[in-house]
Amino acid sequence: MRTTSLRPRLAAVGLTAALALTLGACGGSDDEALSSADRDKASAAALKYVGGGAVTDAERGDGDDKYAYQVEVTLPNGTDIDVELDDS
Repeated sequence: MRTTSLRPRLAAVGLTAALALTLGACGGSDDEALSSADRDKASAAALKYVGGGAVTDAERGDGDDKYAYQVEVTLPNGTDIDVELDDS
C-alpha cells in the first residue's frame, strides 16, 4: 500500500489562495476598463501600427500613465509587445 502526504499539496493550495486574496485586496491595476467601441478603435490602431497580429488585451491608462491606451499584441512570430497610444 502506497501512502502519500497531502501536506505539500495543501500548503501549495493555501499559498495560492493567499496570493490571490492579496492581489485582489491590492486592487490590481489602476487602469480603467474600455468600452467595446474604444477597445475596437485602440486594437485597430495598434494592429495597423505593428502590421498585424492578435490583440490579447487592451486597457485605458490612468492619469499617471503617459499613454491613453495600452494594447498588448502577439505578433505572428509569437513575440508579445505593448503598444502605447495617445488619445488621437
